[in-house]
Amino acid sequence: MLKRKNPLILSGLALAVAIGLHTLNGSNTVVHAQDRAQNPNLKTPSTQTIADQFVVRAAINKTTQSFVEVFSRGDVDQVAAHQSDGAELISDEAPPLRGRDAIIEALTRHFAENPKKTIVREVESLRFKSKFSVTEEGHLKVSVGSEAPKNMRYSLDLIHEDGKSLIAGVHEWPSKNAELMNLEWLIGS
Repeated sequence: MLKRKNPLILSGLALAVAIGLHTLNGSNTVVHAQDRAQNPNLKTPSTQTIADQFVVRAAINKTTQSFVEVFSRGDVDQVAAHQSDGAELISDEAPPLRGRDAIIEALTRHFAENPKKTIVREVESLRFKSKFSVTEEGHLKVSVGSEAPKNMRYSLDLIHEDGKSLIAGVHEWPSKNAELMNLEWLIGS
């Protein structure tokens, strides 16, 4: 005779995993919930897949936070270390750049001509495209000195290989609500 699992224990375990995933990326998005709502025929990920994603998610969060820090400092060598060989940088403000060397050449000029920036990253979602390929989306607040921050949307494509997460693509565009986000300080806490 089979024993029944206590549903309270299973629910608690599921909640602990969800909280752990939420805490790692600072987002309110649980990876599969939105996709499952749109497509109820999706398979439930295995425990091993969830464990793999937990490890990859931690590595990606570390990579993206580190990338923002080195970019803010204008450290071209460290920015290069975060890029894959075939990385792309696509922005509304400049022609697309393809390949790590082209990106580094452009950033070297950019950092020489522009002062260091403060960048705040607000992650909205993190989606696994495959076991080791992820897209992170959200908002960036970029400020120089005491200027009001410039708000923009971003999308990062990341790959995880050889135990390391690398940025394969950066896409930036103005936020539709950028003007309203600049008034966010009026709301208060």
